[in-house]
Amino acid sequence: MSERSMGAGLLKGNSPISLFRKAWGVIEARYRLRKFSRLGKRPRITGKPRVINMGWMDMGDRGIIFSHIVQSELVSHPEGRLEIGDGVFINYGASISAHNLVRIGSGTQIAQYAVIMDNDYHRVGNLSEASESKPIIFGKNVWLGVRVVVLKGVTIGDNSVIGAGSVVTKSIPPNCLAGGVPAKVIKCFDPEESDDTKSIEREPAVVGSVS
Repeated sequence: MSERSMGAGLLKGNSPISLFRKAWGVIEARYRLRKFSRLGKRPRITGKPRVINMGWMDMGDRGIIFSHIVQSELVSHPEGRLEIGDGVFINYGASISAHNLVRIGSGTQIAQYAVIMDNDYHRVGNLSEASESKPIIFGKNVWLGVRVVVLKGVTIGDNSVIGAGSVVTKSIPPNCLAGGVPAKVIKCFDPEESDDTKSIEREPAVVGSVS
């Protein structure tokens, strides 16, 4: 194969400008996410996410954080751990706070304005006293709709979907659709046969409400 044909193959379907933008996005992500304790391969961002790392923050390969319309916020407090798996997508306006542990499984999609916090910050009845932290654990391929709030001590199983506007106060099993305030299981499904679940995996940049 000639050098000319090899070059044409590399550029096929990608203009030089497109290739530059992709490369620059990775470089910018490395800079904007430099406070992470560990950062995987090929992270991507848009905008300028707010990153505060006073504990430990870890992101796997091919993570995407949108922060172009409203700033996303990721915080680990002293002794807190924020662990983000491979291929996780976080849309704009999301806020994630780890006092103890927030673990987000690979392939998870987090829609706009989601709030994930493992501490209530104040005890009920005594606002001057700090609340106890409890871990939040997401399995693989979890999907949070728009404006979902996940509170401390919650585990969400693999492939589960949380409908828009829900407040999750108790754990949700794998392969379920849940919604409401507080969130409850609406139905369960077979992830191998669910078109909705497959579309989550195919389209990480399209995250919205769950009908």
